[in-house]
Amino acid sequence: MNLHHRLIRNLTAGCACVLLLLSSCGQGQKPVSGRSPSASPSSSAPLPLFMEQAEPAAAPSRTGRQELAEMLIDPPYDFNPAEMLPSDFGSFFLEEFPVARSTKALLADSPLETSLTVIEAECPGPTVFVVAGIHGDETAGWSAGNLLAKASIQAGKLLIISPANALGAKNSTRYVTDHQDLNRSFPGSEDGSCAEQLANAIFKEIDSAQPDLLFDLHEARIVNPKADYLGSSLIYSDLEGMDALFFDLLLATQTGEICSEPFQYYSPGPDGSVNRTAVQELKIPAITVETFRGYPLERRIADQLDVVQYALRYYGMI
Repeated sequence: MNLHHRLIRNLTAGCACVLLLLSSCGQGQKPVSGRSPSASPSSSAPLPLFMEQAEPAAAPSRTGRQELAEMLIDPPYDFNPAEMLPSDFGSFFLEEFPVARSTKALLADSPLETSLTVIEAECPGPTVFVVAGIHGDETAGWSAGNLLAKASIQAGKLLIISPANALGAKNSTRYVTDHQDLNRSFPGSEDGSCAEQLANAIFKEIDSAQPDLLFDLHEARIVNPKADYLGSSLIYSDLEGMDALFFDLLLATQTGEICSEPFQYYSPGPDGSVNRTAVQELKIPAITVETFRGYPLERRIADQLDVVQYALRYYGMI
């Protein structure tokens, strides 16, 4: 079934009026593997029909933003995220496949040291790269990344850097040091600031892997009633090479197939972010996942894993 027919099928479905944002595209075809890294992204690539015909989900009203701003950020929890098991978050983690698993230190023996986990299945397939915890105080992102590093896959290769900003995670802060924002520092520099050195090390690994898809796991909060609110959302900088996946993923959150609430979408990622820089400089499709820090930690971790799991299943990796 081609994309045009899928659009018609979903537009005429009984729930189309409820899913105005998503009157789009049902089950998408898998992207063609072997994406050429030299292919340039198309900043003018056509938007899917549902994104042309519908506005993004409206941001909360001023009253709503006030309520969100007053919510307790990072509500307390009575468990240790480091002790969680992958099986706590979905049946796909219960599956055990023969894989080769290795770990590589980045910026070893420095305060910025973090690690890259590589999980490679016996069967060939796509490559997915997950960068989690670029902002160290966004706990659900790197907690989900740590759990993914324990997973197994039936095909392809899964790479995880988590927590990417290990120093920030240790200190429960967004930044690397001295208000240096890692997600405004890509592609980085070997001789730059601490954030630029860490960005450079991460970006080199992404470039070396040339993945079919890059995930960047984050969390969102609202600082004051006038601030922008991302909430639960997916962010892209270009749909080239992942349009069908992105549409299906967004639709799955709206129908309740995955995640605890419907996700919004935004574009593009900010300058200096790993999302935007990977798209612009490496031509690698990228999705940033945001979960709202006012929700319980278990819920946020589960939503992060739901999104990544959906993509892994889409690519036939689990």
